[in-house]
Amino acid sequence: MKIVNASLYRYDLSLRRSLAGYGAGRSGESSCVRSGLILRVAAEDGVEGVGEIAPLPGASGESIDAAQLFATQWMEWICGKGVSCARPVLDHVLSGMSWRGPGILPPSVQFGVDCAVLDLLARGEGMTVAETLSQAHRSCVAVNALLAGPLDDVGDVAGRLVQKGYSAFKLKVGRGDRESELRAAFRVREAIGPGARLRLDANRAWHFEEAVDIAAGFSEAHIDYIEEPLRDASRLPEFVRATGVTIALDESLSDPRLDWRALAFCAGAFVVKPTLLGGLDALAALDALVAEGSIPLVISSCFESGVGLACLAQWAASLRSADTHAGLGTGAWFGEDAAAFTPMAAGGHIVVEDAAAIRPDFTRMREVARVC
Repeated sequence: MKIVNASLYRYDLSLRRSLAGYGAGRSGESSCVRSGLILRVAAEDGVEGVGEIAPLPGASGESIDAAQLFATQWMEWICGKGVSCARPVLDHVLSGMSWRGPGILPPSVQFGVDCAVLDLLARGEGMTVAETLSQAHRSCVAVNALLAGPLDDVGDVAGRLVQKGYSAFKLKVGRGDRESELRAAFRVREAIGPGARLRLDANRAWHFEEAVDIAAGFSEAHIDYIEEPLRDASRLPEFVRATGVTIALDESLSDPRLDWRALAFCAGAFVVKPTLLGGLDALAALDALVAEGSIPLVISSCFESGVGLACLAQWAASLRSADTHAGLGTGAWFGEDAAAFTPMAAGGHIVVEDAAAIRPDFTRMREVARVC
């Protein structure tokens, strides 16, 4: 299939909640606006594929302006070239992708490029991206609900979400005092009942001693894990030995100062954010590492629009690692969306066929580049 046209669009979307404390808000960009790029590629027969490039300020190494430059250079390189893949893609990542350019792309750009070309190839075959990635794909993806807002309210919010069908919850911690956060965790546990999953995310908020102190209290709330509890992530193995609490790796997977493989033995889950880690290479490497074990890959959003969420849901459905609840419950944060409609998790799940039907609403964007 030959790509004969490529275009790039920018969106600047209002949010219902601030992203301060979630990576954004530390680089001059308003934390109540999410900016990103939608890449569209088209083949000779008129089939189109789309992907999202949305570096997260404060978390991504590249700015949106840099991402736009790299994406435009890739568009100039790819136009007129044929693209193909060996299926299932996850088994042939290193050898089966003909659309890799001559240089290294920033992670958010590589993610968007891989999404767009896979979408193009899948649609050309009348398939979903999940089917293209893996023969053993799942038909739907369970999603954990993200509990944000005042700690005094999270128990009530969790109770309402249980009624909507959610069975896994992620509570942000490390932003209040010890007693308030312990109280919030127990309120959530009481609201969701003993059978639901409760995950905590500290975003590297604590020094070692305070993390050890608070972990003992959290463990009594029967949590799945604490995600990135330590400011000094090199001490994570020591934390696990001292507390017996399961941890999950997130920031450590993209931290250039760390060899995450040296920490993997002490992790109970890998929180995988393709916008930060890059495209299929990173996903396939992690999936192959844990495929024969029981450690789940928790595919998670960096607050992409509905276009990116749709792609992430299909990637999550294709994984060979242990099935788990994905971190894709961020669509409700947007006051408006780059997608014609958002793949919301009805009943705590995103249906793959519904995600595959998501298309951008280009009326909410402006074109910033076009080639061919």
